[in-house]
Amino acid sequence: MPDHAPGEAASLRHGPPFTDASAYHRLARELKVRGGTRPLRVALLASFTFGFIEPFLRVELGRLGLDVDLFIGGYGEVESLWLDESSALHAFQPDVVVVAVRLEDMSPDAAIRVADATGATLRSSFDALVQRLSALLQARAGDGAGTAGRWTTLVANFAPVAASPFGVGDASVAASRKEEVAYANHSLREAVSAVGGAYVWDYAGLVAAHGAGVWRDDRLWFLGRIPGAAIHHPAAAQHLARTIRAAVQPSAKVLVLDLDNTLWGGVVGDDGVEALKVGDDYPGNVFKAVQRHARGLRDRGV
Repeated sequence: MPDHAPGEAASLRHGPPFTDASAYHRLARELKVRGGTRPLRVALLASFTFGFIEPFLRVELGRLGLDVDLFIGGYGEVESLWLDESSALHAFQPDVVVVAVRLEDMSPDAAIRVADATGATLRSSFDALVQRLSALLQARAGDGAGTAGRWTTLVANFAPVAASPFGVGDASVAASRKEEVAYANHSLREAVSAVGGAYVWDYAGLVAAHGAGVWRDDRLWFLGRIPGAAIHHPAAAQHLARTIRAAVQPSAKVLVLDLDNTLWGGVVGDDGVEALKVGDDYPGNVFKAVQRHARGLRDRGV
């Protein structure tokens, strides 16, 4: 992986978050890669139209200090671009390739139908899709001789598919949509973790955080095969940008914290240990939560 020096995009890092799509488009046009630096080359491949994210992702990566050159594959061209070493993807020589494939796009009937109450149709369709993605990753691993052997891969996991035909009874049947999606994501994680340099982009977590019921805009989907409502495009770019940076830059290893009025309430030298606020009632529970969070970071290797 080459060194990626931040260019003009670095000036965005300390700015306020953006909520206006027009601001993203304007800033994306203004961003220029500073001469003499090689941008991070990111390729986006999807079973849906992924071009919508381009200005948002460019700006959000800039806010993280990364100059970027983007390649966006055509709708449904994932396998053809990936497997053909004479394709535009390979000519682009990406550092990072993001692969986002949805069951709704690959097997639309299976995503909404239930052959029986066992969920066999949905599970077998997910299994087939995971196997296709696994085959792509294994082809990438190969013997390491091709250009594909040198890129980092992020594979989107599966967000909940169309509303269950079982309605409010979905959780009570073996064909539970939630259960089958969880199973598929477990299988996908295992397939991805078996290949070095490949990681999961938690697209399912992104959708869940904003609400699966409001994530999609049917108008955008039917008109342009865009899976998310316009209001969520900035959040999708922010989430993906953070995932990309985590994959290409070393993570933080040290957390430095003050003690007084940070890890506990009060000043130990003035108030004494007995008067410090660190119990289970407010405000001590706030400081206790900070301590638990810090321990969680330690468990992650910080």
